[in-house]
Amino acid sequence: MGKWASYVVRRGDDEELDDGYRLDAVEGWQWWEFPVLDEEPLVQLVGTGAAISATVADSDMCVVTGWDGGQEQWEWVFGEVAYAEAAAAEGLPAPDPEELAETLPERAAALAVAVVEWAKAAGLSADVPTVTAVLETDHDIAEDGLQAVLGAVGIVDN
Repeated sequence: MGKWASYVVRRGDDEELDDGYRLDAVEGWQWWEFPVLDEEPLVQLVGTGAAISATVADSDMCVVTGWDGGQEQWEWVFGEVAYAEAAAAEGLPAPDPEELAETLPERAAALAVAVVEWAKAAGLSADVPTVTAVLETDHDIAEDGLQAVLGAVGIVDN
């Protein structure tokens, strides 16, 4: 059985957060792990500054979202085939797995630009080729994608 968790990564100096476990991040940033959170408490924890949130489902998929000003700036799904299969199983519209594979390079390159712009606005350093490579990588453990994104934007040391 894989991991089920939510993560919030943001600037701050909180000593403790209810139900949160603090992970290592560079100075000025905090990385918190929680039991899976619903959208409302997750958005409240994100706050109004630059932040990244993620939700992991059974280590098969990880939805990573960049935030600024309390607004979603970008989103990426690691394990998107599992994500699409789960949506289809729930009777929800789901993309075709073959189409996902075919369009991955273009989608990763386009989103990498948004991630780099977000990182620069947050005072971080990132480059499009590195972020693109991270987004294109198929991780056996989906939450490793979050770790890779955090490394690519300089929030954690790789």
